[in-house]
Amino acid sequence: MKFNSNRQLTLAATGNQTEKIRININQILCNGPGICVPIAFVGLILKYLFLMDVTIVYVESVCRVKTLSLSAQLLYPFIDHLLVQWPQLKERYSGADFLGQLI
Repeated sequence: MKFNSNRQLTLAATGNQTEKIRININQILCNGPGICVPIAFVGLILKYLFLMDVTIVYVESVCRVKTLSLSAQLLYPFIDHLLVQWPQLKERYSGADFLGQLI
């Protein structure tokens, strides 16, 4: 039962955010919560359909020292930039960028 309600909430939130994306944007900045995944995928769809030139940047939480969060793991193959806040993650994920701690 809980899975269905979470799925319905995610779809509703995605629909709500899709309306806001109709504004001409060129960058999506995600910072970790699971709700950013559908928003990023909407941006990817727009990008791959050549409707918008969207750059997707994901900033991993400072709490993630050894592994990426589930949201980052899902988005990692598709996003333009992954910013991590620990050098251990930069070593483990070659496509990541380490700029130091951002908070």
